[in-house]
Amino acid sequence: MNRLVDITDKEVQEILNFLYLDEIMNVFLIHYFEKQKDSIGEVYIGTDENEITEVVHIKYDGNSHFTSFYSTSIDGLDKIAKLIQELNYSDILLAGIAEEVEHIMTRLDIDKELDLNTYYQFNVDRYDSLNLKKAIKLRKAIRNNRDIKKIKKYFIGFFGAETKEEIQRITSNEKIHEDMENGIYLLEIDDKIKGMARFFGESRKYIDITTVYIDEEYRGKGYGKMLMQLMLKQALEKNKIPIIQVALSNEVAKHIYEDMGFHKVCDYTFQFII
Repeated sequence: MNRLVDITDKEVQEILNFLYLDEIMNVFLIHYFEKQKDSIGEVYIGTDENEITEVVHIKYDGNSHFTSFYSTSIDGLDKIAKLIQELNYSDILLAGIAEEVEHIMTRLDIDKELDLNTYYQFNVDRYDSLNLKKAIKLRKAIRNNRDIKKIKKYFIGFFGAETKEEIQRITSNEKIHEDMENGIYLLEIDDKIKGMARFFGESRKYIDITTVYIDEEYRGKGYGKMLMQLMLKQALEKNKIPIIQVALSNEVAKHIYEDMGFHKVCDYTFQFII
């Protein structure tokens, strides 16, 4: 596979044409090529007779080398495994369809149980807006001390950061500001911030909801469902179909989301490759 440097508009369009063959599973990848070309990270492609057959994207996100990929064949997955082996990064977080990630791990001789997630798509016909009081609102975070302080606190809680180094990596002002550009939303009730969610990953039809987090002291009061309903409203107003990934072990969240109108697309994983 070859790394692309100084990617041209023509190359971007060729990659996007390839990724849109399976739009719903390539939202992360499409997002970077359509929304973040100026800070895209590392891009590798495989070709056969000048046609793209594999794409790998690697972006350091402050916590790991977040790696997304798309291939149309088993041979392509083998090429991706070889690339990961050659790069030899110690902190790759590989995101993809569970069986494809498992294949790559097998090729790398990694015998490790997958951290499984359910990849959900929202059924827009099931949307049922909540009749919320005016005191409850969802607003986009702004660059002031109050919002940034809360976002940093919630990032630490969501990602489970413990060491000083981990905390510093995920709460740097540069990272927070970049994430705010993509869209961090705060749940505010009676002028108190009680939760957070964000959009990360957007294509023509889909938008990914992630980092859904309720402040520990406000849990168990139904605020999580309120937050999700308001995020759904935002997504639908953008004419996008929401998608989300939920840990397979999180039965409570899965039940809530399925009850709201999400249905399973596939098993998915975010897997550290060490």
